Formats: sequence, C-alpha cells, structure tokens
Amino acid sequence: MIGRNKVELIGYLGHDPEYYTDGPNNRATFSVATSESYLKKNGEPVEVTYWHDIVCWGVVADRVSRFLRRGCLVMVEGKLTYWEMEKEGFGKVKRASIKVDSFILLKDPKGVTNTREEQVPTQPIQGDDLFKNKGQVNQQPVINNNINDDMDYSDSEDDLPF
Repeated sequence: MIGRNKVELIGYLGHDPEYYTDGPNNRATFSVATSESYLKKNGEPVEVTYWHDIVCWGVVADRVSRFLRRGCLVMVEGKLTYWEMEKEGFGKVKRASIKVDSFILLKDPKGVTNTREEQVPTQPIQGDDLFKNKGQVNQQPVINNNINDDMDYSDSEDDLPF
C-alpha cells in the first residue's frame, strides 16, 4: 500500500504562538485559520472558516516563537497527527493536529518589517537545515530539496481501478 501523510496550509495565525521549553525539547503551538467560500442554491454567498491546531518542535519551534505572531499570513508544511487525552466528564478525546516540518512567513501583519539581526524566513525552514548556518547572522536558511522517497513504484500490482 502506498500512502503519504502531508499537509500544506496557508492561513492566518489566530494567536501568538505559545512556546514551551520541556527540557531538551522545545515546543510551540498555535492555530491557523483557513477559509473557503461558496454559493448556496439560492445564490447567497457563504464563507466558512476552519481552525487548525499546529504544533512544532525543536529548532522550528524556536523560529516560530521568534518570527510569528497573531495576524501573520503563513504557509506551514507538515503531517497530520492524532493524539488522545483524558478529559474530565468526556472520557478519552481524540484530537487532530498538524506537526510542522517547515514554514514560510508570507505576510507580516500591518506590513511591519523585521528589525532583528536574523532575517524573517521567506523560504521553507526545516529543523535539520538550520544547524548548517549556526552562528552566522543574516544568512538565508539552507533549503533541503532532496525528496525522501524510498518507495519502489516499478511493477506495482495493486487493486486500484485506475
């Protein structure tokens, strides 16, 4: 069976990222709003907004906490993850969130320019790539364009109808 778990979202941050330092693992969480619009049968326009829970770890979480804030337009790439928690009165509750591998800041709210020594990321930022430029200021992040595809697609005999 061939499958891929990949999510790409473009949307606005609903609140400033919450940053946690849990020992060696840093974590940042925030929500991203995406919206879609359509017309009802009677021609009335409808706009629906969806909120997505986002979590990132390590160096990506460090960068998120520094560069992103409420109102930023951001593109995040990652994978869909599920986790369970025990909620009083409800029992086990299953939640979905997106574990971010990289992000791009598309638009800063109010057009604010970056005054920090580091540049705001305008290309995908991935955890492993950030260590290549460690200690160097005002360098663009190194982008890893290698596709990690270990699947052998030759002579695939599946029962898909197409």
